[in-house]
Amino acid sequence: MRTAAATCHAVAEVEGGLMIGNPVDIEMFRTTQCEISRTPTPGALDTVVVPDENIKLDIVKRFEFLHSRASMSVAVRDPRDGHVHVFVKGSFEKIKEHLNSSTVPDNYLAKANGMAREGGYVLAVGHRDLGDIDISEMEHWSRDDMENGSELVGFIVFKNMLKPDTPEAIAKLKDGSTRTVMITGDTALTGVFISRSAGLMSESAVVYLGDLNKSGDLYWIDVDKEEEISQSEVNKVISGNAGYDVELAMTGKAFNHLQDMEQIQPYVLYTRVFARMLPTDKVRCIQLHMKHAIVGFCGDGGNDLGGLRAAHVGLALSESEASIVSPFSAGDRSINSCVELLIQGRSALATSFANYLYLILYGQTMTFLKIFAFYFSNTASSNTWIWIDAFINTFMSICVAYSAPAKKLSKFRPTARILGPQMMTTALGTVFINFAFLAGAFGWLYQKQWFRCNEFDSGSIDISKWWLLADNYEAFVLAIVCLFQFVNNAMVVNFGYHYRRRWYRNYPLVFLWAVYVAIVSIVLLAEPNWLGCRFRMNCGSKSVLADNFDIHPSFYIEDYNNMTGHNVIPNDSRYQLWGLCIGNMCATVLWQVVVALYPVHSLARKKRPLRRLQVKL
Repeated sequence: MRTAAATCHAVAEVEGGLMIGNPVDIEMFRTTQCEISRTPTPGALDTVVVPDENIKLDIVKRFEFLHSRASMSVAVRDPRDGHVHVFVKGSFEKIKEHLNSSTVPDNYLAKANGMAREGGYVLAVGHRDLGDIDISEMEHWSRDDMENGSELVGFIVFKNMLKPDTPEAIAKLKDGSTRTVMITGDTALTGVFISRSAGLMSESAVVYLGDLNKSGDLYWIDVDKEEEISQSEVNKVISGNAGYDVELAMTGKAFNHLQDMEQIQPYVLYTRVFARMLPTDKVRCIQLHMKHAIVGFCGDGGNDLGGLRAAHVGLALSESEASIVSPFSAGDRSINSCVELLIQGRSALATSFANYLYLILYGQTMTFLKIFAFYFSNTASSNTWIWIDAFINTFMSICVAYSAPAKKLSKFRPTARILGPQMMTTALGTVFINFAFLAGAFGWLYQKQWFRCNEFDSGSIDISKWWLLADNYEAFVLAIVCLFQFVNNAMVVNFGYHYRRRWYRNYPLVFLWAVYVAIVSIVLLAEPNWLGCRFRMNCGSKSVLADNFDIHPSFYIEDYNNMTGHNVIPNDSRYQLWGLCIGNMCATVLWQVVVALYPVHSLARKKRPLRRLQVKL
């Protein structure tokens, strides 16, 4: 058995003593305390050194592991007797087909299944002594020529030990409305044991296992009672009318049989364990699930490569060949990586939609600004346009993306519908509120006596100086209200803590929002100053400011292009307008928090839930 474990594998050693190959083979080889020689004997594929016996075992022929046969074999020359020994290793069901029946005990399958039922990964080992044979005679041997007629040596059993955090990770996935399924090359009984231990199914769940008998017919058994189950009972499960906690499992043979009969579809979403699945079977199983939902697949071996590429999202839980083909990889081999990937993915989706929504609100606010500007035959100053596009829109949209993901997986995924109820509620509500407050600002303006006698008349100014069309009260009010709206739109889409951290944890956005609000407030509330005059707001020609307001600016101001020579609003009115703008900001935030996201949205979700895929998590 030690010789078989030391030679019947495809493990290789690279520089630095690092072993590469199947993780199970690596662990098996390490237990033998043998070494792989870096200089194989001439004519040998590999040479294994047995240190404590001071001998070298030459591997002269090897058939690599083949998934369809679930076995591999090697021919080894033993210097102790000069004989060539054949060792074949693989799944106990497959190896039984190649063994000399006289060497197979009656309880062979019962013993193997018993160990598999307890979570063991069971491999059978066969052996043939070819004697002192010339290696050249084996050159054209097939696998069957080398493997058939072997004598049973025994079983190699690996205990499938779950990581301590696996049940917790599975529970988190289920709490996040994610159905967890096992697709494995192990036996069905091992798969059921691991599924129960990991929490994919409850410990008390009844499990019906589907397999094919010798005649090729599908049958179902209760894995605990070992009693055959009628198809009518299974039909109750796949129709959702079982009436008790029951799970389905099936072997690769049963899976392929149902697929060939075009009857697999009803079983897909009700089967928890797919066992003895070949790599191609895994791909087909994933594709069947993808017809119903977004599918993620995680694996750590070469037989998972196809599945990692086929799924919507592939996560390699290793740094081996699986990590090369998989879009995502994690070196800690923990299922918690799946939880983290979901958290990050949902956060990214929510943030992407938030930025999209911010740009929609930016466009709508810009539309209102231009419509009102056309109506009053004026415009914002050139510096205001630069401030909006180069500073507010650019940096606020960047900061929206700085929202960090939530610490735990949310119960539901974020909306993926651009024109869905949540997106439309936020967009239409915010647009309506912004328009109402902008219109209200002009209603307020037309009630002011200091304005009624100084309305803007484009016919009385030099219209060739288009950049000075902001030198009036109407342009001032229009620009200042819209500036507050441009800044606050980013804060509106920053709310939503189910998938991202709470709004105040987006420190760059909160800081920038506070700075921009402060700047716009200073422009509006302060007496005529350098900053306001750059925006042509609350300012005027130097001579007018000196004569009417006793203000003597030391900086350059191009003469105002209107009859009054200024657009300075009285102090008490400035605070009234500022209060209106702050009210506008509060109203849009309240709409987002109360209606679009939390109380009203939660109530609407309960009253009219979305049509989601109904599956047992």
